[in-house]
Amino acid sequence: QDRAFARFYPTIAVDGCDKRCAARGTEMYSGKPAAEIVVTDLIAGNGLGGDLGSARRLNGSGSEAVDLVAERIAQTADELLGVKWDRRRGRPAGAARAETIAKEETEAKVASCACGSGIPIQKVSVNGKEVTFIALPLIFEQFHQQGKSPAGGVAEELMNVVKIYTPIPEGEEETYTEAVLREYAAFYRQKEEN
Repeated sequence: QDRAFARFYPTIAVDGCDKRCAARGTEMYSGKPAAEIVVTDLIAGNGLGGDLGSARRLNGSGSEAVDLVAERIAQTADELLGVKWDRRRGRPAGAARAETIAKEETEAKVASCACGSGIPIQKVSVNGKEVTFIALPLIFEQFHQQGKSPAGGVAEELMNVVKIYTPIPEGEEETYTEAVLREYAAFYRQKEEN
């Protein structure tokens, strides 16, 4: 599950040296990072080379290097948060899709966490009232990619994942399960038709 993160969201790979193990590993097992930071290059480019101290006891230059890397990560994250991200393709949304993006933005329902990153949500009618389910579109996508049919007895497994992100009121598990399964069946049907 965690490995799929970079397929849908922008990821920053931070590597300690020019071998770029973090960037290559992320690309190999998940998706191409949206940005890469190579610490040795960043330090050398800012004249902080030489003795930085040890991992346990940084000297003044080492502390300055840590601040520099943290600042670059924050700057890169800010830049990425300002870019509309195409989660289906795992890359920035192109200008050719501007019309589709505008439509998606008006239709999309996005919950924001404190860091400002968008987490897709879905509003579902449960017993006549509208309930917001966090990450439901991503959960449906994951189950579909794993070939889990709504008719294949996935209710318990699906709801266990749903409950991680959305609390289910006590005594309403059955009605919530019916509503989520109904939505998953519609999602699955639409995916299979395309």
